[in-house]
Amino acid sequence: MFQEENPIITYRKQTYQLNEVFNLDWFKSIKKNSIKLQKDLYLYHPTTPKGFLVAEALTLQSQGEGEEFHRFKTGIQEIYILHYKKQYIGFLIWSIQKESIVKGPILRAIYIKKEYRCKGYMKACVQYWINEIVRANTKYFQIEVPNYKTSFLLGYIMSRHKNRDIRAETAPFCV
Repeated sequence: MFQEENPIITYRKQTYQLNEVFNLDWFKSIKKNSIKLQKDLYLYHPTTPKGFLVAEALTLQSQGEGEEFHRFKTGIQEIYILHYKKQYIGFLIWSIQKESIVKGPILRAIYIKKEYRCKGYMKACVQYWINEIVRANTKYFQIEVPNYKTSFLLGYIMSRHKNRDIRAETAPFCV
């Protein structure tokens, strides 16, 4: 479990404190590679060490809020980073199972900072993920150990008419 108040993160042989990562002047390069979901709300799919550092910082921050998330695994999992008005506010982690009994997308974790919850931002992120990732691979996805908040959000999203052709299941095992 996360213990440090402001942990140290290493990036290209330099160390940063968690708060420093969020204050680095990288936002312009990240925003230009982002997808607009709503007014001032963007989704970034990192592919560079810079983006992975922001992903690492966000996952550490989520653990600091008492959430039960595992660390993001570069090369094994994928991540979307949500940002709103030059603030990194959350993430969605997933992977695609290609060589197992059950194949297809697995939703691993969703997180949004407390002050940005209940505003529809994560709903927009999950809906984008369903449209772009799930529909491109199959007509179902799995959820890794959903908590009640995740179950409630997904129940709402899946009940919408445009998602009735998609099926969500709890993942039988974790990889």
